[in-house]
Amino acid sequence: LRLSKELGVQSVRVEYSPNNKSADDQAVQLAKENGLQLVFIIPFGPNDIFSDKNLYSNAHKYVSDIVGQYVGKVPVWQLATEVASVALIDGGHHGVDRVDYPESKYQAVATWLKAASKAVKESDPSARRLINDQWVHVGFFDRFIAEGGDFDMLGWNWFSDMGTDMNRAVLNSKTKQTYKLLSKLKEYKKDIWITESNRRLGSHDGNDKAQADYIQTMAEKAYGDEAIKGYFVFNLVEDQQAPAAEKGYGLVN
Repeated sequence: LRLSKELGVQSVRVEYSPNNKSADDQAVQLAKENGLQLVFIIPFGPNDIFSDKNLYSNAHKYVSDIVGQYVGKVPVWQLATEVASVALIDGGHHGVDRVDYPESKYQAVATWLKAASKAVKESDPSARRLINDQWVHVGFFDRFIAEGGDFDMLGWNWFSDMGTDMNRAVLNSKTKQTYKLLSKLKEYKKDIWITESNRRLGSHDGNDKAQADYIQTMAEKAYGDEAIKGYFVFNLVEDQQAPAAEKGYGLVN
C-alpha cells in the first residue's frame, strides 16, 4: 500500500480474508494512512452458495458482519469476483444471452448478490457497491438488473487474449463475428471500472515490453472514455501463492 502511494496510485483492490482479521484491519488502516481509496472484495460465503439451504439469510448476515466492522472506512465493497462467470453454463458459451446461465446457477448467484447488496446498503449507506465480471458475460446482468438487482458500479476484467478493443470482442474468428461490449456496458447506466487488466500472464515469458505496451494501450483507451471511471492493473506485486504457470502479472519485481 505504501508502494502504491509512491507510484501515484489512487485506489487499490484488496480481497477480504474471512480468516485473517489482522490482515484485514491492516489493509483498512494502511489505505487510510496512505490516502488510498480501498476497494475491499468480499468473497462468496459463508457457505457454498449452490448447496446453502438458507442462502439469502446466511449471506446477508455474513456480509453485514464484515461491513459492520469498517463503517465509514471502506468507500467501495466489491461483491465477489466475476459473478456471471460463476453462473455460466460452461466455457463453451460466450455468456451474451440469458439462456447461457442455467436457472439453478443463476438463482444461487443472484440470491447471494441481492443479499450482499442489501447488507452493504443497510450497514454502511455511504459505501458504494461494485459487481464485476469479464469477457462478454452480459446476459447475466441483463436479467439481474431487470429483476431489480441493486448495485452502484460495474467492474469489468479485460486481458490481452480478449484483444485491445472492448467494442470488437471476437466471438468467432472464422466468421469474424464481433460484439460491441463497451457499448452494451454503457447501456446499464453505471459508472464503469476496468477492475483487472494486463497482458495475459504479464511478463511470464520475460517480455516486459509486451506487457507494458498492452497496459499502456488499454490505459490510454480507458482514460480517453468518459464512461470509464477507473482502471486497475492486475496486479502490482506478484502473487507468491500462484502456481508457476500463473506468475508474471506483477509489475514490481
